[in-house]
Amino acid sequence: MKKNYNLYNIVDRVSIHGSGFWTPVIFLHGMEGPELHSALYYELSENYTVYVPTLPGFKETDGKVKYDDRAYCDFLFEVIKEFRIRSCYLIGYSLGARIALNFSIRHPTFVDNLVLMSCPGVIESKFFNRPILNKLLKMYFFIKSKKHDYTQLYLKYLFVSESKLIYERTQKTYKKIVNSSILRKNFFEVYLEICQEQHNWSYQLHDIDIPTLLLWGREDSLCPIEAARLLHSELRNSSLVLFESLKHGGILECPYLFLSAIQKFLP
Repeated sequence: MKKNYNLYNIVDRVSIHGSGFWTPVIFLHGMEGPELHSALYYELSENYTVYVPTLPGFKETDGKVKYDDRAYCDFLFEVIKEFRIRSCYLIGYSLGARIALNFSIRHPTFVDNLVLMSCPGVIESKFFNRPILNKLLKMYFFIKSKKHDYTQLYLKYLFVSESKLIYERTQKTYKKIVNSSILRKNFFEVYLEICQEQHNWSYQLHDIDIPTLLLWGREDSLCPIEAARLLHSELRNSSLVLFESLKHGGILECPYLFLSAIQKFLP
């Protein structure tokens, strides 16, 4: 990341929900930003204090940001340090899951329980090896076309149904990204980076003894279930829940299915 996120920025970037006495929850969002996950962290806030940071690159004031695993882990460490969190239940979806897993490898003493949903980078993404789709994504993020709406193409890889309200809300969110030159460039740069296979995980995952819950949609083509099964086999203290007929955006489409699994898992 180009910017140094100082103390003022850290405080300004984190929304806090609830005031539970139990170990706090930190929720790390995916490429759509934190707002669409409000159902999840509002429900969790009934029993836990939930910290929801807006990750670097998802505010217009951030300027141009390039993804780096270590830098994003450092950002999360600054959040934990600023709010004096001794340990947490760490939950991550998509981009957030990759950060959560890397953070747990580097700072395991800060993480009591880990929840990973549709984590990219476990295996090479077939989606980004398809030249036509790659070209369309570039057109989507760098060219604002009045004739074509590339948000619908992308959302086909997130949702099973177009009829739910969350589909419309997500489409508006991505259109907001497209309409901002800073946000769409950051989105594309970050997305391409996080979908690259992280080879060092192959010898690091065995060292993680944190209780870990893996939540995945069976129809996820962005982060296929082979990645979930590989994580499950490598993480010695993990459990895996697969949701039938859900894609990469399953947590958005059916948040209460995921919430139920998380609530059963957390102490």
